[in-house]
Amino acid sequence: MHRFAWLALVAGSLVSVGAKAQTPTAPPQGFGFCTVTDSSSAQVRIWASPVFPLTHAPTDPAGFQRSQELAGEFLAHVTTLGGAGSKSCVVLASQEEAASFREERRANWDKRMYFIKVGDWREVAWTPAAWSPATATAPPAELTRYFYCYQVDTDVLPRRSHTVATTVFARTLPAGDRMAGYDKAAAYSLQFRQQVRAHGLPENGDCAPYDTRAEAEHQQQQIRRHFKGFNMQFDEIAWTPGDADLAPTVATPAQAAPTASARAPMPATGLGLRITGVSAELAQALGLSSTQGAWVVEVADGSPAMKAGIRPMDVLVEIAGQAVTGHGDVPAIAGRLRPGSEAPLRVWRERRMLDLKLVVSAQSPAPAGMAAKPAGVAAETGQYCTAFVMRSKENLMLHVPVWHVPPSQASRPALADSLSRLIAAVIQANPAKWTALPAVACHDNFGVFAGESFCLTNTYKHFGGSQMAAQFCNASKELIEKRWEMIRSDGSQARIFPWPVAP
Repeated sequence: MHRFAWLALVAGSLVSVGAKAQTPTAPPQGFGFCTVTDSSSAQVRIWASPVFPLTHAPTDPAGFQRSQELAGEFLAHVTTLGGAGSKSCVVLASQEEAASFREERRANWDKRMYFIKVGDWREVAWTPAAWSPATATAPPAELTRYFYCYQVDTDVLPRRSHTVATTVFARTLPAGDRMAGYDKAAAYSLQFRQQVRAHGLPENGDCAPYDTRAEAEHQQQQIRRHFKGFNMQFDEIAWTPGDADLAPTVATPAQAAPTASARAPMPATGLGLRITGVSAELAQALGLSSTQGAWVVEVADGSPAMKAGIRPMDVLVEIAGQAVTGHGDVPAIAGRLRPGSEAPLRVWRERRMLDLKLVVSAQSPAPAGMAAKPAGVAAETGQYCTAFVMRSKENLMLHVPVWHVPPSQASRPALADSLSRLIAAVIQANPAKWTALPAVACHDNFGVFAGESFCLTNTYKHFGGSQMAAQFCNASKELIEKRWEMIRSDGSQARIFPWPVAP
């Protein structure tokens, strides 16, 4: 069940588990810290802020947009101190969680290699300016983002390495879509790999988005510093990509040209997967050290992927001994596999690496098409919901079967309140040492499951294990029943919890 743990970054002040969810107008709160990492020298330099409380907009439930703003502000401050590098901010629900995660990072950089610390951790006295809805400024209609693409092949004899890299180029993107930069980077990566192949290298390589030209050029300088010199071939190409959007990659042996937007679903054959790239914030939430790999969005029933044990929210890292550097690698690798053969897989799940085995077939069932949620369905028919509450310490998992929620109780606040009351009922029926959970947050999930919304709260303590409660709702009873079957496909044994869902 920990495959939902990456959603733990949903920020909210800690409240008693049985309390009602905050009203939609109450700004969520959390705690965070920021770092800037510079790898231009043998000993990496890391500037780190203290843990600080923060508030963000209710429309930014995970605090991602706020963390991006704070990362930019912290980088600007570090620049005044003479620093530069890659920026990052972490937002968690409690001060304890943020402080623990920060200490874990510091300890990793303080490790020694040949009696020298791997990183030079530098404490920076910095606190961000206060935020409130009154002080928030409206975002511009468009934003400029800067992109840099490169591929390094170190297995080139007699040279030490061969690098193909672009210059920094800018693109104007819609400001309302927080993922637009990452989606464009994924599309540009596929186009860039054609250039890489033209220079005689394996078809790999990635493009990354940056908020400022200075950040992109800093990365460009690092690649030049490390891979341009004696006995190294460095090809810098004056190339910029076309501005075509990219649909989530379909893991098929033969890849079709992208024709839809990055959010549009496509039927899947071959391995029976829908996959997309690993964004920076997703890698951080999953505990990955990089954005390499392919994130599994959906697994088709009866497909080779499902039979191999691949689950939604896994990250494909290696197929048949070949590294998956980006989601575009999967179709190419799959196309080289012989039907009927067996191929080892490596996936990242629950913050650890797992080894699986795939039996390749010629064709696989496709995930059902995912149409947009029909307008007005919830208002006319209400919702069908299912829910579970689980605890890893003193293992417990309880499941509420599918029930119908009338239209009058299908609003987000009402659904959040429903899950909060379920949690209180579970605790009363199963007394033990429970950890207070953050306030329930509800979100749309239409891009992954047609018509679905979900409410979630979870927490993790080093010595207390993990706790999670989730509720999934849809206008379609069939899709919600299928959703529960997908959740329990990992073999989890859930007991039915006879909970009266009516208020």
